[in-house]
Amino acid sequence: MPGIGDALVKMGVISQEMLEIAENEARTTGRPLEEVLTLGFLIPEETIARAHAEVMGAQYVDLSKVTV
Repeated sequence: MPGIGDALVKMGVISQEMLEIAENEARTTGRPLEEVLTLGFLIPEETIARAHAEVMGAQYVDLSKVTV
């Protein structure tokens, strides 16, 4: 099953090479991939959330732009 990194590559946010570097760093440091991507690659948390939605087959909703 494709993961968040694959979704980010598919979305054009990062390259496959960048994903491999981030995955290696996550593996060697024990930090979550999302943390490596947001802190080391400066990918916004919103983009990470959009990628999570993509992986889960869900629609991303930005609640700051929706009246509830």
